Amino acid sequence: MGQSETSGPRGPEPRPISEQSVAELRARALEYRRMAATASTQQVADSLRRLADRFDAEADKRERGAGSA
Repeated sequence: MGQSETSGPRGPEPRPISEQSVAELRARALEYRRMAATASTQQVADSLRRLADRFDAEADKRERGAGSA
């Protein structure tokens, strides 16, 4: 009771990347980079940086697309 359709047992379900704004994508990339800086292993840090790069790449793609519209 009181939970929205997007809430799961662990809190709100994340929205698909396709529904996130450029600002949200950039914020997620920054969050992953901060997590990478404190990661317990190099493998985890590298994986988090790759995720950050993917979010930034998607934000770049959308900014280019918005500029040509």
